[in-house]
Amino acid sequence: MYYLKDIISDSILPIFPALILGSRYKKLSAPFKSLFYFLLITVALFSFSNYLADRLINNLFIYHFYTILNFIVFTFFLNESFTLFKKHLYLFFFSIVLAACIFNTLFIESIKEFDSNAVIFTNLLLVVLSIWSLIRCLINQNLLENLKYYNLFITFGVFVYAASSIIVYSYFKYNILFSRRTSNQVWFLYDNVMIFKYTCFIIAAFLWRKKA
Repeated sequence: MYYLKDIISDSILPIFPALILGSRYKKLSAPFKSLFYFLLITVALFSFSNYLADRLINNLFIYHFYTILNFIVFTFFLNESFTLFKKHLYLFFFSIVLAACIFNTLFIESIKEFDSNAVIFTNLLLVVLSIWSLIRCLINQNLLENLKYYNLFITFGVFVYAASSIIVYSYFKYNILFSRRTSNQVWFLYDNVMIFKYTCFIIAAFLWRKKA
């Protein structure tokens, strides 16, 4: 059976913020509506992934899809919450990143491998966007005055997860380069990051519901 911690971190915890947000679905703003659907899709994807892994069937194609989904949702969330780009620039930026991820899957890391390059690239961009979002709050008084605490919790969760993903997958690629095996302890620690991320989302969902 797939490790219980994996199941909790990627298939069970996302259910809780989704339920909280779904309880006031009609009051969800666009960024939180995208987060709500992301959480539901995450539960479905990783439940299926765990099912395949339990039967020793390659499930890595799911991670390729999830990397793109994660980037789409959280760039949209940050852009809508902190107004980082004008719409046409956002679409151009997203198109370039999407094309890079597809190129990586087609020609460098197949769907039967971890998409380490795409994970590192997209999460590096999310780290930059998260920091930029916070900087904009500090230099834009109007944005700071209208900022909601729950947006900060989501942003912080995204930042920690993205930064950790870069470290873990860079270490994974380093080990492959020198024909070394990545310890299971590294992936267990990564599960803790997932748990932290969804804990931030649960707190944000509670704060949002209280204000909704």
